[in-house]
Amino acid sequence: MNINFRLILSLLGYLFTTIGVLMTLPALIDFYMDADGSKTFFMFSLIITFFGLLLAFSNKQEQKKPLSTKDGLILTVVAWVSIVGLSALPLKFGYLQLSYTDAYFEMMSAFSTTGATTIPNLDVLSYGFHFWRALMQWIGGLGIIVAAVVLMPSLQGGGMQLFKMESFETFDNAIDKAKKIAYGMVIIYICITIIIIFALLYLGNLSFFDSLIHSLTSVSTAGFSNKNSSVAYFNNPTMEVILIFAMISGSLPYILLYNLFFLRKSSIFKDQQVMGFFKIIILVIMILSVWLYFNNGIHYLTSLRYASFTVVSLITGTGFVSYNYSLFGNFPVMLLFIAMFIGGCAGSTACGIKIYRFQVAYALGVAHLDKLFLRKHVSVPFYNGNPIHADMGMGVLVYLFIFFIILGIGSVLLSTLDLDFITALSAVAACLTNVGPGLGKIIGPVGTFNEIPDLGKWLLSIIMLLGRLEIFGVLIILSRKFWL
Repeated sequence: MNINFRLILSLLGYLFTTIGVLMTLPALIDFYMDADGSKTFFMFSLIITFFGLLLAFSNKQEQKKPLSTKDGLILTVVAWVSIVGLSALPLKFGYLQLSYTDAYFEMMSAFSTTGATTIPNLDVLSYGFHFWRALMQWIGGLGIIVAAVVLMPSLQGGGMQLFKMESFETFDNAIDKAKKIAYGMVIIYICITIIIIFALLYLGNLSFFDSLIHSLTSVSTAGFSNKNSSVAYFNNPTMEVILIFAMISGSLPYILLYNLFFLRKSSIFKDQQVMGFFKIIILVIMILSVWLYFNNGIHYLTSLRYASFTVVSLITGTGFVSYNYSLFGNFPVMLLFIAMFIGGCAGSTACGIKIYRFQVAYALGVAHLDKLFLRKHVSVPFYNGNPIHADMGMGVLVYLFIFFIILGIGSVLLSTLDLDFITALSAVAACLTNVGPGLGKIIGPVGTFNEIPDLGKWLLSIIMLLGRLEIFGVLIILSRKFWL
């Protein structure tokens, strides 16, 4: 099989140790605030750190060996599932006393940057628990950037091979360059987060803690807030503008940001995907703001404000709510429902199908129509000035097919739990695109997933994982041929 399980266990040990050490942060926050969560976080910090060190050092002899593509894929999926399981323990055994199902769903939602919650009243959470939820979203956003840019292109699925870096043919033979690029993207991610914290603090006039929470969950396009009514609680236009900047920055390809800041290559606004991303956002904002102005009688500046924040929040997969968009009317709700599928750019923290897949599918469609009607004319589909190879185009089409198959099957399965059609469909869509809020009274923009049955929460947790790891990242390790 050529799979180094001991190396995988060793690296998992370091990841678990990191999670254990990070748990001391919410523990210290709650200790300082004299809250009940400090003991729980301290206890699990010690247990998880010990377990992680045990795994790491018992397999230390394997750490000098290279990590293959197979090893990397297994590590990514296993790490995602197990880190969520460990990070959920304080929610289960702390003063919140959530069921493990609710705790796991909450942390999968956090780590996958989905933003769906099972906690009806966020006011019961201590400062430490709020910070832990936000921190997990921030770490999840960082993790997916590295995975999407460094590892996912090696899958040769979903069209991700379009984003292989220059002289970066495989994950195996470019590990040094991968590390260098990954470190650079981490620095950019941290710097943007710090900028947003101070912008919210000094320009948005938020408290430091509110600024910290919303910075962590906006740059990661995740969407957890420490307020029940999300961003609407603040009714702060300046805050919304800052968060729009944060959400968009998190939705841009970090490899292009790396090229811009470290290699001085200003190609980001020449990229077809980036330009398509901005064009779609502007178009949807214009349609929605005009509709709200003429049909809902909302002042044109207010319409623009509501439309801009809501559209950016849903397209990027963040899920912040500045206004209950379910009250906009049928057409706006349907428009926003479609928008949530779009997503941001590949190699970013954003979720959804991703812009480039729509662009590639469009190019393939145009080329096929040309072939049908202009039989003597050779039409070659292009993306970013380069011809789209057959395997790349097929990867995109297969991804789209599997995406909607999962959406359909998941909706049918969820509807067997006595959920209405709108709730079932939008719940699966919200989790598969990692947006968070759905439609309907139960899981709408002002609702939670608390009323979803436990079996449904486990199903949605799996769907969140599939959506976050680009579907193929999970499905490939379920293939028998992968293990041969």
